Amino acid sequence: MQFRLGIVILAAGASERYGANKLISRHPSGCSLIRHTVQVCLPLCTFRSPVVVTGRWHDSLKTELCLAPCRLTYNVNWQQGMGTSIAFGVNSLLINGGKPVDTSGEMNSPTHILIVLGDLPLLSTDSLLALTHTAQRHPHKIIASAWQQNVTVPAIFPAEAFPVLKSLNNDKGAGLYLKKVMAEKPDDIELVAHAQAGVDIDKPSDWLFCDSAATGHV
Repeated sequence: MQFRLGIVILAAGASERYGANKLISRHPSGCSLIRHTVQVCLPLCTFRSPVVVTGRWHDSLKTELCLAPCRLTYNVNWQQGMGTSIAFGVNSLLINGGKPVDTSGEMNSPTHILIVLGDLPLLSTDSLLALTHTAQRHPHKIIASAWQQNVTVPAIFPAEAFPVLKSLNNDKGAGLYLKKVMAEKPDDIELVAHAQAGVDIDKPSDWLFCDSAATGHV
C-alpha cells in the first residue's frame, strides 16, 4: 500500500482564555503559532495541501496564511465544538472539484488522515514522524498520541475510520472516539509516546513554559 497522508489542522476556536487570537501570537521560532504548525506538518503531507479549519478568527488567519502552502476552510458551525471542525476538515479534504473522492484505494484519495491541533507549540516534524512511521507499520490501525494518562490527537486515522470522522458533531473532538476504540477494540489502536502533544497554548502565560521547555530549562 502506498502511504498517502492528508492533514487537517484545527484552528477554529475562539481563544477565549487567551483574550485574542492565540494562533497568530509569536512562536519562539519567530513565526506565528499557526504558521509553525503548518510548517512542521508540511514535510509529512503526501496528499494535497494541509487543510486548516478556521472559525472565530477566519479573517486574521486568512491574512496570516495567505502565502502559506495550505488551504483554509471556514467551519460555519465552529461554535458547536471541535467535532464539527474535524468533520468539516475531513470532508473538505475528501472533496475534489466539488465531488467526493473515492476512498477505496485510488491514487486520488488519501490512505490516512492526520488530525492536528493548531495550538501545540512544541510539535516538531520529528515528533510527528514517530506517528507516521508507526502508521506505515500498522496501516489499518489508528495511531494516537499518548502522554501521561491521556490518549489524544495528533492522531493518524486509516481510511476505515473516515466515515466516523466525517460524522462527528459534538464538542468532544476525536477524544471520545479514541477512548471508545481503546475500550471496545484495543487491537485497532496503537499508542505512540508524544509528550509534545501535552503542551498547548491556552493563555498568554503558557508561553513562559513553552519557552522554558524549548530551551530545556523546565
